[in-house]
Amino acid sequence: GGVHDLLLLASSSTHIHTTGLHVAEEVAGRAELREQALHEAFPAATIVRPASMFGDEDRFLNRIALMGGSFPFIPMVDGGASKQQPVYVDDAAAAIVECVANPECAGQTYTLAGPRAYTNKELTQYVHKTIAEPYAGVDVPAGVGMALAFGVQQLPDPWLTCDAIRRESVDLVMPDGAPGLAALGVAAPVAIEDVAERYLMRFKKNVSHFVDEEEQKVVRAPN
Repeated sequence: GGVHDLLLLASSSTHIHTTGLHVAEEVAGRAELREQALHEAFPAATIVRPASMFGDEDRFLNRIALMGGSFPFIPMVDGGASKQQPVYVDDAAAAIVECVANPECAGQTYTLAGPRAYTNKELTQYVHKTIAEPYAGVDVPAGVGMALAFGVQQLPDPWLTCDAIRRESVDLVMPDGAPGLAALGVAAPVAIEDVAERYLMRFKKNVSHFVDEEEQKVVRAPN
C-alpha cells in the first residue's frame, strides 16, 4: 500500500536568480519550501520544473501575438530586460515521460529549459516581426504593469494577468549545473525560431488562411 511513485510538476520560478518584484521572490521562496517538504515526506518523489512552454496552442507566444494585433501597446516591465528560456512543449513532454519511465529519476529534480535565453523584449519583438505588426512594447514600472494586469484579468479569458507580470519581472533561466533536458534524453531541444512562425502566421491580418505543411491542413486566421 501507499504511494510508490510521485512526480511533481512545479514552477521554474522555484529555483531561479530573482531580480524583480519582491512578491515574485516570496512566491519562489514558498514554492521551494513546498518542494523541500515533499522530499522530506516522499524522498523518491521526482520534481520537474518547466520554463514557459511554447507550442501550437500555448498561452505564451500566442498571447503576445493576440495582444500585438489587438491592443495599442503592450506593457513591458522595466523595458522587458528580464530573461526567459522557454521550452518546446513536445520536449517537455518527452522529458516527463522519461521521468515516469526511468526509475533512476526517482528523488531527482530537473529544470526543463530550451536551448536559448531571450529577454522579454526580444520575445515580443520576434512575435511582432513574425505577424508583421509594428513593435508596440511600452516601458512601464512593475507596479503600473501589475495595475494594468489586475484590471485586464477581471475579463473572461484574460490574456494579461498579474501572474504573467510577475513572471516577466524576474529572470527565468536555467540554473548553472542543474540537470535538465539533456539528462532526460532530449539532446537537441527545439528553439522558438524552429517552430513558432508556423503557428503564429495565423495572426497576420492580411492572411485569411494558410496551409500547415506539417499537418497537411488549412489553418484559418483567428476571428
